[in-house]
Amino acid sequence: MRLLRVVLICWCLAFSGSLSAGYSTEQQQVGAAAPGPAPQLVAGQLLLGFLPWFDDTARDQLIAALGGVTLAAYDRLDARLIQVAGRQPLGEMARAFAAFPGVRYAEPNSVVQVQAIPNDQFYPDQWALPKISAPTAWETTTGSREIVVGVVDSGIDYTHPDLAANIWSAPTGWTLGGCAAGSHGYRMIGGVSGCDPQDDLGVGTAVAGVIGAVGNNSLGISGVSQQVSLMALKCVDANGYLQLTDAIAVLDYAVAAKAAGVNLRVLSVGWTTETFSTPLRDAVAAAGAADILVVAAAGDASNDNDHNRQYPANFGASPDNLTNVIAVTATTIDDGFGRSVGYGRTTVHLAAPGENIRTTTRGGYGWLSSSNLAAAHVSGAAALLLATNLTTPPPLAVVRARLLACGDPLESLQLYTTTGRRLNVARLVGNAACDYTLTTIVEPSRGQIIVTPAAPTYASGTVVTLTATAQSGYRFVGWFLDTVAAGTAPTLSITMTSDHTVAAEFVAITSSPTPSSSPTPGSSSVPSKYPLTLLTSSGGRINATAANGESGPFVSAGTVMTLTAIPGNNAVFTGWTIDGTFQGWASPLTITMHAPHTVLATFATRPTFRDLPPGPPPYDAVSELAARRILLGYGDGNVGVNDTILRAQMAALIVRTMGWGEVTVPNPFIDQAEVDAGLWRAVATLAHYGIAKGYGDGRFGTRDPVLQVQTVAFISRAMVYAGYWEMQPATPQAVALLPGVAAHHEDLATYIHYAGLPPTVTTTWGSWSNPATRGWFAQTLWQALDSYHRVDRVP
Repeated sequence: MRLLRVVLICWCLAFSGSLSAGYSTEQQQVGAAAPGPAPQLVAGQLLLGFLPWFDDTARDQLIAALGGVTLAAYDRLDARLIQVAGRQPLGEMARAFAAFPGVRYAEPNSVVQVQAIPNDQFYPDQWALPKISAPTAWETTTGSREIVVGVVDSGIDYTHPDLAANIWSAPTGWTLGGCAAGSHGYRMIGGVSGCDPQDDLGVGTAVAGVIGAVGNNSLGISGVSQQVSLMALKCVDANGYLQLTDAIAVLDYAVAAKAAGVNLRVLSVGWTTETFSTPLRDAVAAAGAADILVVAAAGDASNDNDHNRQYPANFGASPDNLTNVIAVTATTIDDGFGRSVGYGRTTVHLAAPGENIRTTTRGGYGWLSSSNLAAAHVSGAAALLLATNLTTPPPLAVVRARLLACGDPLESLQLYTTTGRRLNVARLVGNAACDYTLTTIVEPSRGQIIVTPAAPTYASGTVVTLTATAQSGYRFVGWFLDTVAAGTAPTLSITMTSDHTVAAEFVAITSSPTPSSSPTPGSSSVPSKYPLTLLTSSGGRINATAANGESGPFVSAGTVMTLTAIPGNNAVFTGWTIDGTFQGWASPLTITMHAPHTVLATFATRPTFRDLPPGPPPYDAVSELAARRILLGYGDGNVGVNDTILRAQMAALIVRTMGWGEVTVPNPFIDQAEVDAGLWRAVATLAHYGIAKGYGDGRFGTRDPVLQVQTVAFISRAMVYAGYWEMQPATPQAVALLPGVAAHHEDLATYIHYAGLPPTVTTTWGSWSNPATRGWFAQTLWQALDSYHRVDRVP
């Protein structure tokens, strides 16, 4: 018997061939199923099945003879897992083993990809996740903590065991809004800011759980994005109310955090208001300029948002049309349309599960139904998409386009949403079965664009060919794809994986191209024109004039454009943002076209106060500052124009003006007196920056009146510290205005140099100890601020 074994082993060593899968000594069944993806093989490993009569000694000899080592034995199966040397292809080794009479099968060990079902305790209750195909998406990614999602709600229970690992923490050196490293977001409740966004209502915690409860931790539930960083932006109080100014403040904090280096890409907003607010709209628009998607709930009152608008959800529809907003309504377990939620054929974009949702609550878990949970599912899906490519993550426009295009079309939603679709995370992440739109821009009098195939939407991966044809007297000179120059050949091909806008440029045959600093990709020539996109917030319009008299969507390279902001009735122009950068409020503004540009003009409603009639000063100054949320007024509708301004109030106004927030530092003064914590922090901020020195006895004088001379001094020092001005030496004019007050001569000289004489001051100040009223302070502050920001500094 031993001789027979040796002969057979020698025979199988001499056998050669090729093998791509396991071989068996029995005939394999051949089916008609389409071939699946090639298995992922474990290098050098084979599974061997033996006949019962082939004892362990024979098995050991056979494995050793073929250069293998046993890794595991499965005695009840008469099988072994072995490791073989890599001298021959694994398929050849499997075939050699399978040819031996005592071997039933020889198969490579492989990695089998299964649907990623988490082990979380209540996952079986989470009907919504399989409904939106989240488990399939998790086979691609379970998310990343490098992606930050802001929850604009009642805060988050950041100690919740199912959320704690996914809570954002401020990094070392963090000072934004006066918050320190380790803080988990920001809060503004009733106009009082703070750095502890702990949830005392529970709604924000429920939203956070849907977005990003930790997955696969054998605990509770799984979020759509199992790994993410959740920033709590608390503006809803313990009773479920919010002030719009609080919401605006936390949205502003989110944009500032993005500018400070936080990878904040999504804001989830679950509340709604019927009140239109220009500042709220501007805050949402500012988030878009910072490449932040705002996912907004459609509301929960069986409301038709087309006729009874709900904000911020309706900011994503006409007339505002903010392109960073997605309005979301809720669906049921059977894909029905929720009876108590908001809807809108032209205003609500997408649906997602929102009824009977198992999620986190303060200290536990519960069931909730609301469109804010539907918005949370979409926010988590956006975070998951962003995690698929951390090196070059998709921009805002692509994220929004894919969310809208990749959903499942449902008949029940066709009359209630713009897309007729319910969220599908697997399609979103895989960019499969998604329909995209192609928008073309052309001046018909000059030429046309022929699109092949012509369709309102295109499936993902469709190749679309665009052909430019010139009208008589014109010639085609180039394409712009999403505002980027895309070549000069008359034919352009695009693979549709997101929404696109394509513009074709034609020029008169007698004209010649003007040189430009931006060459066309793939071409030695340069474009002769660039697109200029003009956007406005509600409340005004832009009048654009080209120095060469051109009009239309394209402007010749090197052309100087003059842009004038024209506010509507009862509106205030608040500034320009050019290509995402704030550029002050010079109007008219000039811009030279050496590249494509997008210009946003923002407007705000002119606030009215009962004690401030229109007309003479300080009406304009107060209106301008109030429109920018610097001067807030009192709860009774008055601004207190003739009230003496207190030193602590002055500190808060300057801090708000400069956008500093309040730094978290010890206050060097001892007289907090009766001022609230917000004013006291503002005093500490001015002291921290060396602007407020206080008195020699350790007091700041929080409730003392601010003198007019002190007002000029504080404002001048703040403008210098902010980099707007440079401190000037004392001048004879300043000395003459303030005889005997040498401590403020440089401050006054600096103010006069940049902003002119303070209000009501001519050749003499009178008494230097005149107290400043709130109206006089507003005039002085606005005069200084306007002196800098009204100047056109665009290169």
